[in-house]
Amino acid sequence: MSLILRGARPLRHGILVSTYPDTEFQSEFASSGFSAPPNPSPSTLSIWRTSPLNTLGVPVPLYKWVRINAVSEKSLNVDVDSVGGANSTTPLYYDGAHFSNNSSAGSQVLEITSYAVLPNGSQKLMQYLVARNGIDLSFPAALTLVGG
Repeated sequence: MSLILRGARPLRHGILVSTYPDTEFQSEFASSGFSAPPNPSPSTLSIWRTSPLNTLGVPVPLYKWVRINAVSEKSLNVDVDSVGGANSTTPLYYDGAHFSNNSSAGSQVLEITSYAVLPNGSQKLMQYLVARNGIDLSFPAALTLVGG
């Protein structure tokens, strides 16, 4: 899933393309046989550009797009099963300590990639791997939490 937050503009012949296309996707997934996301990808306004937040006078986040996708050995270039190298396109899972190709090992690993352009023109690309991690919150007695 790729989502353009803003920055689309029409070009010649009425074709709409993004000013900030997701070229990182193709470099990670082309060898897996996946096609690049459409350009432009589906878009939405940033939550900071909707009422009532748009009246606060706060500068909007500088993100141009955000993508959330599953990862595999091949996309990360990591051999998690010690079988033939980083060649599998099977989604990876996380058991709290290790990656696995086995879906019963834990939660699926997702990669969040975001792209921002700063006011001085510099560009930032951030990628982060995430997986749901269960937290055991069972307590043998009452619990009191002090807030600040």
